[in-house]
Amino acid sequence: MEQAERTDKSKLKDIARDSSGSMPLERGQGHAFAPDSYLQQELEASFIYEDTLTS
Repeated sequence: MEQAERTDKSKLKDIARDSSGSMPLERGQGHAFAPDSYLQQELEASFIYEDTLTS
C-alpha cells in the first residue's frame, strides 16, 4: 500500500508540474469583443432603468 501511495503522489506532482507551466499563458489570453453595433446601442437605450454598475 505504501508503494502505491508513493507512486500516486509522484504522478500527481508530475501532473501539477507539467500543467503549471501552461497556466500563465492561458490567463494572459482573452477575448476581444467587437464594438457595440447600432442595434446594441438602441437596445441598451430602450431600457427604462439607468445602469448601477461602477467601474
